[in-house]
Amino acid sequence: MKLPAHMRDHIIETHNRGAKYIDWAGFEPEPVDVAIAVEEHRWFWKPETVKLILVAESHVYTTGHDFSLHLDVDKMESLLEGTHFTQGHNQPAPIREYVGLIYCLAYGDKKLLFPDSNPEIQQDNGSWKLSSRGTPQYWRQIFLPLAGATSHGSDWRIQILEGLYRKGIWLLDASVHAIYRGKGKKFAKKDKDRLHLQWWEGYGKHIMQPGNQAQVWVIGKGVYKVLTNSCSEFSQMISGCISQPNAYLTNEERAKEMVPLLEFAESLPNDNKAGRAAIVI
Repeated sequence: MKLPAHMRDHIIETHNRGAKYIDWAGFEPEPVDVAIAVEEHRWFWKPETVKLILVAESHVYTTGHDFSLHLDVDKMESLLEGTHFTQGHNQPAPIREYVGLIYCLAYGDKKLLFPDSNPEIQQDNGSWKLSSRGTPQYWRQIFLPLAGATSHGSDWRIQILEGLYRKGIWLLDASVHAIYRGKGKKFAKKDKDRLHLQWWEGYGKHIMQPGNQAQVWVIGKGVYKVLTNSCSEFSQMISGCISQPNAYLTNEERAKEMVPLLEFAESLPNDNKAGRAAIVI
């Protein structure tokens, strides 16, 4: 799905207001074009009808160098042939810009970039390559079981995204700014909380309209606490919370925590044209 023009306006406004918090925290904000590209990737994979919303912390900081890289659109179109995501009515061509987001498939697979592209985040002790890192824990621990897909074959991530589309499952981030900046570079809790609250008062309220019938689950106890404690409208939408994939839980604890969410996902019709009302205009 294409990112609607009015949503783009909300992203820009929310980014501009949040940039001051990044400055106060001693970091350099990403350009607003990064925030827009992140949401273009997110909306590209958006189900026609959203029945389950996952709200995570944020995308990963994307440097100017990384953002200058481009995905190989021809390779992407080949992967997407015959899926719901083939370019057509209200479905754009694959997004070209590289960003540190799970919905950007080159994040974790540099083969989808043009030859010799090499995304990285500069650290004080050298370069940390994002292209070989990605977010495998999200794919394996959250996306795969919710989609009811397999992790076999060269197109396993496309199979997962197809499964999420058919069930109406969509991932949002509670910030238009990158909160995860890389190893050794962390925001103080108060700065993260400001960005989450500022997201809700801006873009978040518009993308999660009150009165929608989709279930909403938060990924991450920190995001859950700040938004439910401070935003009554948000707290009334929430069905539950699970820990982030990198949280220190045993396999048994994680499996128990996931049961209610998985049960709801399994109950969803495997056809995006049926089910609950869409949450986004």
